Amino acid sequence: MAISERSLLSVVVPGAPFNTLLSRVPQALAELLRNLSVPERQVGRELTAMSPMTVAATSSRKVLGCLNQYAFELEVDFQYNPHRTLLERELWLSENISSAIRYNHPRDLALELLAAKRSQ
Repeated sequence: MAISERSLLSVVVPGAPFNTLLSRVPQALAELLRNLSVPERQVGRELTAMSPMTVAATSSRKVLGCLNQYAFELEVDFQYNPHRTLLERELWLSENISSAIRYNHPRDLALELLAAKRSQ
């Protein structure tokens, strides 16, 4: 799982095979952003901005707490909704409010941040 520190918007990809993980995260993010109706030009800009990508541990307690919460929620969701796609799970997570972002939805905050970038 990859998570935006600012919006808590999350991308969920299978961990295996690990050697292709870095190429699969941007693809999954692009699909998620398109499903949130982000304009294609902006999707491209976001992908460019996150390149090159590295995998690292977070020092953010907010992100770590949300990662743990989302991992728990996904585990339960896999049990009760085994046929959902990863994209459906990402969209579901994007609708969960979080106190870490002042009781906003990650989807709404991500779209707000992206709209602010468009107006610059």
